[in-house]
Amino acid sequence: MKNLPRHAIILLVLAALHAGADPAPDWPTYHGGHDLCGTTAASLPAPAAIAWQFRADGAIEQPPVAGDGRVFFTTAKGTVYALTTNGAALWTRALGDTNAAVTFSAPPLLATPSILVLGANDGRLFGLEALTGDTRWTYAAGSRILGAPNALAGDEPSAIVLSQVDGVAHRVRLRDGAAVWKSAPIGRTDGSPAVNHGRIVYGSCNSSLHVIAADDGRILAEIPLCDDCQVAGGVALHGDRAFSGSRSGGLFAVDLQTPAIAWTNAVTTGEVFSTPAVDDGLALFGSNDGTLFALDPSTGATVWTFAAGQAVSSPLLAAERVAFSAGGNLYVLARATGDLLWSQAVSDRITAPAVAAGLLLVGADEGTLTAFGAPP
Repeated sequence: MKNLPRHAIILLVLAALHAGADPAPDWPTYHGGHDLCGTTAASLPAPAAIAWQFRADGAIEQPPVAGDGRVFFTTAKGTVYALTTNGAALWTRALGDTNAAVTFSAPPLLATPSILVLGANDGRLFGLEALTGDTRWTYAAGSRILGAPNALAGDEPSAIVLSQVDGVAHRVRLRDGAAVWKSAPIGRTDGSPAVNHGRIVYGSCNSSLHVIAADDGRILAEIPLCDDCQVAGGVALHGDRAFSGSRSGGLFAVDLQTPAIAWTNAVTTGEVFSTPAVDDGLALFGSNDGTLFALDPSTGATVWTFAAGQAVSSPLLAAERVAFSAGGNLYVLARATGDLLWSQAVSDRITAPAVAAGLLLVGADEGTLTAFGAPP
């Protein structure tokens, strides 16, 4: 194999990985699918054990993404990594030069199995070849990109990215990085856009949710939440409802058809800058007061709570279990009751968890990416 081109070797490795196992659910954004609902069909292990651990060149501050047998993440030094789901390195890439590093405050996006998209602090959006790390294109968004990019499928597959200073949504063509459209400015936007049913929805420091038409960037609706309800997290889209936390605490469910607030649960006054996890049965959100809340998504009534004692990350929802991180600890709970099934101290601070090939993945401030699976 040593005489084969690098690209061919990578393809052979990936084919070997897929040959012995069923395809695993993909995790293309930091919070699952493009609707940012944080759900997975995978069975979350509890108890769990370390399946593998990979050491990178610096702190891992953003959750990884995964798909097609690969895992992608960035470090605080600006390095981009691609691993197999067995923890073997495929490639690494630094996008800066000797004069200045390109760094990232937003999680990456696996827009397609072949295109990895990264939004940088210098305002550029990068489209990389997912198999090799080579740059396919760059796009200038105009200001820092703090929210994670998202993807639109269809006849013209595209990336959606928000420029932080003005809140403009940019639709960027995946094949060549060309602009398709730009929306009107709305003000500072720190959060991440969610996509479903031809809509793009995100919150802003204007204490509102904004609904954008995916085909042409028109602003379809702006829904005020409350006077002190700045949104700095992602919005989860489930059916015709958007679920969002805010600086004032609690969770909002917004009917996008009306559009109007359907219900509000103000059970906490702690800031909620995490992204909710939502399916037909539960709406989960983590608060900076150290509590994970489970609500009825239809009514907003509290089903159960779990006190973690430290600010809670964006949680995950599976068929029977829930996973989240708080501080440096990873937790798995029973979905029905919120009872603790398993927890593990990983580091001083870890990212929200991601899912790949049946594994729970978390990055840590000490520079490790750790994969947890069922004990051998």
